Amino acid sequence: MEIVGVVEFVLLEICVAKHMQVCVQKACTTFLNALTTYARLAILVLAAHLVLIVVEINNLCPKSLYYISECINNLCPVGYTCFGSPPSAYCCGNQQPITCSSIDSNGQQCATNSNCADGFLCDVLNQRCCANLGVTPTPQGPCLSGGVCPTGQFCLQSDQNCYILYTTRVVPVSSTLTTTITATATTTTATTTTTQASSITCDSGWTYFQDTMSCYKVLMIMIYIPAEADCVSQGGHLASVHSQAEDDFLIALSKSGFVYPTGLNLDTQVFVGGIDSNLMDGVCSYMWTDGTPFDYMNFHPTEPNNCDGEGCLEIMTDNHVDKTDIAGLWNNIACDLVMRAYICKKAVNS
Repeated sequence: MEIVGVVEFVLLEICVAKHMQVCVQKACTTFLNALTTYARLAILVLAAHLVLIVVEINNLCPKSLYYISECINNLCPVGYTCFGSPPSAYCCGNQQPITCSSIDSNGQQCATNSNCADGFLCDVLNQRCCANLGVTPTPQGPCLSGGVCPTGQFCLQSDQNCYILYTTRVVPVSSTLTTTITATATTTTATTTTTQASSITCDSGWTYFQDTMSCYKVLMIMIYIPAEADCVSQGGHLASVHSQAEDDFLIALSKSGFVYPTGLNLDTQVFVGGIDSNLMDGVCSYMWTDGTPFDYMNFHPTEPNNCDGEGCLEIMTDNHVDKTDIAGLWNNIACDLVMRAYICKKAVNS
């Protein structure tokens, strides 16, 4: 029976790892109960049954659509469509389901994402708005008194930690199309103007900034070269900065909100895309990795320095106990330091 218990645990882990929904969990539970009852059956045969269950579950919805629940009287939550027929009728949609406990919601009720505040997504099954914490939520530090977190973060009440709150905004863009209609019987020309509404969006986990019409994403813990490579793999580059407004936006998006203690290095700050174009000449001369002009800078009064060894740029988003005048300013720093965060920037989806 000890072997059975171990196998039960492993198979249960497989079920959980697959992020299966309610009916799937029932299938796993049924299978595990069967395993306990028929412990004498060969493990290979039991594993084959599990494979069949997983295959069936993975085929509940058409390819590229996400399962959320069974259909009830051929009805589904908003944004999902019923596929199949009873007793094998399932609700599938383009949006990967999100769920949270009531204590971790923001208290808003919803039927679709449009009912939720910026940075929140609708748990359509429970009709409540959940924080969009990204694909791999990472605690940024404990919540402050009263459940308060730094700007751009959300206090998850269930574990009392602050997490980066990711926002995706849809911004209407108006484009004017002019059609000229010329009457053949006279020389009079009539002009009809129509307006088509289009929209631009950022991918999930990216934040839109209207001034630059670009998308931004904060990622955690990396040295410079792999950070740039990661941004490129996602369709962008480490962020370039071209105005005070964009600079302020990046600071608000990425700051931790903590005053760091004495003794820590500046690797508690944030990489952006500035890099010395020729580190060997000992001159601090920078370029952006996305190829845009280096037409704005905001260095600390004592920076840049050490131009023959510090070839990358960081935004110092937070003060230190012994350095209270650095927040919001730039510093040049060695590219091989592991940075607390880095910011990617890319064009919007149009």
